[in-house]
Amino acid sequence: MARMVDGKDVDEEVGMMAEHKERDGAGLDVFSEQAPFEWAVGVKGEKAERGRTPGPDANDDCIDKILCYHKDGRRRYPKVGAFYVLKQRELKDGTIEIDYMVGPYWKVMVFCTSTLIISVSAFLIFSFMPLHHISVKIAFPICSVLALVALWLTGTSNPGLVRRYRTRDALPERATSAGAQEWPWNDQVQSFRSPTSVYCRECDALIDGYDHVCPWTGTAIGKANMCFFYFFVSMVTVLMYFACFILIYGLILEAKR
Repeated sequence: MARMVDGKDVDEEVGMMAEHKERDGAGLDVFSEQAPFEWAVGVKGEKAERGRTPGPDANDDCIDKILCYHKDGRRRYPKVGAFYVLKQRELKDGTIEIDYMVGPYWKVMVFCTSTLIISVSAFLIFSFMPLHHISVKIAFPICSVLALVALWLTGTSNPGLVRRYRTRDALPERATSAGAQEWPWNDQVQSFRSPTSVYCRECDALIDGYDHVCPWTGTAIGKANMCFFYFFVSMVTVLMYFACFILIYGLILEAKR
């Protein structure tokens, strides 16, 4: 006979609690539509991030300590794998959409690539620009600004992080219609991955359409930010040839004076 307390079946509730406890103890995370959203990141790094104590990590430098932490030791920005998430939104269906993030080499982008573009452009503008035609005076600063915009669009955009799928039943409809067997299991992130996604060790995450990690932009290049990367490479190439023209032709004009 079932035991009733406040109109509830105690035996049934105890059985359900025991089932959940057994499931958690075995380390089985049964993914359902009500399960919390998870990014497919390295499980070792994810576990270390959850168990960390407040304060900078051992491999953090002075720049990390100043820009990435509050005074009480809490992170200013959450980490997803090796990425710092600057801004994210939770949608109505429970999924997370990242608006701005930076990769593992964000300091190279901020303090090296950006500084290089700004300093070279400023040197040429103030040193040789007065010698050139008005069209050059207008076009070169525009190219410099566009190169910086392309750099920051690439370095702060999501390269294509994917969701974690722990069971085949949780795979999206596009996977089941194409054949769930085409989605292999990835041990590093403990998730099934699509045929187009690859695990990046430097970013410690699964990235859709992964191509490579670009230190100059500070992040990985994947399907989601590939167009920004092409824009950046194109503008840097134009800017480089433009700068050589301004420098060489400016020296010639200076010698004729």
